[in-house]
Amino acid sequence: MRKGVGYCPNCGAEHEGINAASNYVGFFPRVGAGIIDVTAPILISAFILAFITFPGIFVLMLVSYHAIFTYYLGQTPGKMLLGIQVVDNNRQRPTLRQVILREVVGKIIILLVMFIGFIWIIWDPNKRGWHDYIGNTYVVKKNVD
Repeated sequence: MRKGVGYCPNCGAEHEGINAASNYVGFFPRVGAGIIDVTAPILISAFILAFITFPGIFVLMLVSYHAIFTYYLGQTPGKMLLGIQVVDNNRQRPTLRQVILREVVGKIIILLVMFIGFIWIIWDPNKRGWHDYIGNTYVVKKNVD
């Protein structure tokens, strides 16, 4: 029996077993990327607030930062540093619609239910949070070409 390969109990066909290396990225690397990615919006917001009062500037900066980087590059700087990226079902960069659903709609819903949608990543078989399901995206290890 090959390492990381299992067999169907009904037909005997070979398939990746539970010990196979997953390409999906789990909770803690994604938290690490999130910590890195919150730094720039905090600094930009603080700079703007030093000169003018702008309620909601941090939320605007945070959402814009994630949406722009995810749409144009498929990854934020935090994800770049950790070698992970956001992809669609075909392992391509997400579309604008997917990015808006993921980064705006999905994350608003997660915030409204006290981050349960982020914690979901821990036990989801494909390591997807609610925002990933809403945007039909996955977070995977970046292939080094």
